[in-house]
Amino acid sequence: MKTRHHASFLGCFLLIAAAMLPAQEIIRDGRSEKKGIVVPAAANSVEKTAADELQYHLQAATGALLPIVSEDSPEAAALDGGYCLGAVRRAESWLNLGEAPACSYKIRFRDGFLFIRGQDGQGPETSTQTAAGTLFGVTDYLMHSLGVRWVYPGKDGEFIPQHKVVVLSDSLNRDYTPALRYQGARTYRMSNEPDRPEKFRWGRRVLHYYTGGAFRFAGRGGHAFERWHLTYAKDHPDWFCLINGKRKVTPSYNMCISNPEFQDEVVRLWHEEQQKAPGQRLLINVKENDNQNRCQCPNCLAWDGPDERGPTGRYAARRNVGERYAHFYRAVQEKAARFDPAAMVGFYAYQTYFFAPRSIKLNPGCFCDLVPDIPFPRTKAHTEWLRQEYQAWKATDAIFGLRPNYFLGGYCMPEIWYDEYIDEFKYLLQELQIVGLDVDGPSGMFGTQSLNLYAMGRIAVDPSLTAEQIRQEYLEGFGSAASTVAEYTDFYHRYMKENCDRINKVYEDSVANWYAHGFNYGLYAHEIFPPAVLEQGIAILDRGLATLAQSNDAAALAKLRFLRQGLEHAITSVRCSALVMNPKTPTAECDAAVAALRDYRESLPTHLIRKSNLLRSERCWEANLSAKIRRPEKALAVLELPETWKLKRDPQDKGEAAGYMRKDFDASDWQPVSTWRSLELQGHRNYVNAWYRTSFRLGAKKGKSVSLFLGAIDESCKVWVNGQLAGSLVYDAARDPNSWKNPFEIDVTQWVKFEADNDVVIKVINRSGAGGLWKPSFVALR
Repeated sequence: MKTRHHASFLGCFLLIAAAMLPAQEIIRDGRSEKKGIVVPAAANSVEKTAADELQYHLQAATGALLPIVSEDSPEAAALDGGYCLGAVRRAESWLNLGEAPACSYKIRFRDGFLFIRGQDGQGPETSTQTAAGTLFGVTDYLMHSLGVRWVYPGKDGEFIPQHKVVVLSDSLNRDYTPALRYQGARTYRMSNEPDRPEKFRWGRRVLHYYTGGAFRFAGRGGHAFERWHLTYAKDHPDWFCLINGKRKVTPSYNMCISNPEFQDEVVRLWHEEQQKAPGQRLLINVKENDNQNRCQCPNCLAWDGPDERGPTGRYAARRNVGERYAHFYRAVQEKAARFDPAAMVGFYAYQTYFFAPRSIKLNPGCFCDLVPDIPFPRTKAHTEWLRQEYQAWKATDAIFGLRPNYFLGGYCMPEIWYDEYIDEFKYLLQELQIVGLDVDGPSGMFGTQSLNLYAMGRIAVDPSLTAEQIRQEYLEGFGSAASTVAEYTDFYHRYMKENCDRINKVYEDSVANWYAHGFNYGLYAHEIFPPAVLEQGIAILDRGLATLAQSNDAAALAKLRFLRQGLEHAITSVRCSALVMNPKTPTAECDAAVAALRDYRESLPTHLIRKSNLLRSERCWEANLSAKIRRPEKALAVLELPETWKLKRDPQDKGEAAGYMRKDFDASDWQPVSTWRSLELQGHRNYVNAWYRTSFRLGAKKGKSVSLFLGAIDESCKVWVNGQLAGSLVYDAARDPNSWKNPFEIDVTQWVKFEADNDVVIKVINRSGAGGLWKPSFVALR
């Protein structure tokens, strides 16, 4: 079952040696006579697109417009040279691909024509499910014969060198077999979003984007059980995880994977769908939900092995459940074998089940998508630990794919670590023989990270390339600006290397605890890339722009200006980050800075940044923005409670028994805490229970009622006023998933005293997320 498409790690391309045939000149000085591009009489979508791509680039490179003609036409019969694309009949007897994998191609020069034939699908070329070997063969020819490069999406990202003469010969002959069954980047799929067609085209050109070879799953292909609560919560609560003695039936929790009836239902649903698709092999999806709330029932715990942890937050803070999930995969697979002995299961190695099982063996009927989450730049110790886990996974005999999150990180900063990714990709291809690449994201920050993204694509297409060869390809795409871009990217590449330990220390010390490199980067952007460091890159680019200004290389100037805009945006973003994350900055000033930053982004080129990813990385700013602060409405009077309260963490949950809520309790050892930002943002972790305390004074009686208006509680709480329990909030993700960020108001009329001091004590219970009382609070008189 364990098949591979690549014969060896470096064996993607095969140059074909043959007796030298006379070369054929097809274009000179912008002119071409009796030359053209021949396609099959019933050309498929891929062959048509390949012809359009070839015609477009040849015209841009030479000024000559070669006609695209059908092989049955009189125009084709009149040609004495050019290109024949796809399954033309004149080559069917000698240029066959046989059983070659999808997206394979062969290039041959014969009788004055360059034949490019690939293993194509018959669907629309704009679908990544459609194999596009002929198109990829054309891309190969354009890169290696004409020197074409695509350094970022869109016309400005193209580099098409000028050629006075184009000659075809058998030196162009080559065979190509993909190293992977599939390779893709999710945000580059074709869609109706305005930027997608150009990103999709870039993905086809640089990444050879193709997902048709990926394994197919019964049901949904991602996290498998996120909607199970809608169907099974009422009748089968025991299928859901047990946490603190209660079954949790929401998507923010996991399943009780040791439950035999749950396993049976997983298999039943797969078998039902497999019977409807007898011609396909459907995998059983056992990918756990995307959270870390694991079941605590005795049976699940009994499946756990030694609780050995990893070096970073995602792998250090929570229990190792790698053995547990391996037992689950095998249990499901064995039950499915009653219907089909060759049944396969598919799962992620992710979060705390990234740990490879040591005591239980898997098999080639297990497909494991590796999701390593230690970012680049990576320390040597972290790389060694990851490779230890990779080797342990290798010993399980499963089949592997790579499903990295790396390209979602880095915010909009010039993080240049292409060589580290290339090294990891090659290691996994050689050691674990990964069969596919499914990149989550990427973030699309071509303005600062285009070298990483280019490397992501090129190493998947041709793993024989070195990091330096890929870097040189990328630099060539900037034409006469190449030396400036080399200095610029080398500066930040060196900066990442030299600051690796410091950057990793920022992640380690962050309240996000190793999640900062992804969607919490806005917290620390100004620490990782101080504005002064980014200004040095501006100086490099400005010197290059000044030199180029005297030339007529408009394309190189445009690309250099694109990079400068990317860096300008990075500087504006880190300055905003520093301002918003400074607790002394007035809220109005934070509001203005964020509004100005987001208005500025509207004027930027399409592919410079990806706004949706930036907003996700900046959600951590919300607590400091007045737009997110709500005040009591329709009140006779409003008293704003102080920002700073007293805090006592209670990890053993002893506070209620100890009387923390009593009015006369001695809280002199409680520490000050801001109630305008989360506990994690203030360095508090691993507490679950945390107690807040403050007091306020009411004047003369006014109105009929008094309400305590708490800005936002993440996630549950109990509230005491003057020692009396006044109310509680229980977070319920199914009923009100947004309660953690909305106000919580309770009537406290019967417990407050006028013309006297009043004590408020809150016990916050937080099991995940940032936690705490984190928005301004008020007392309202009505």
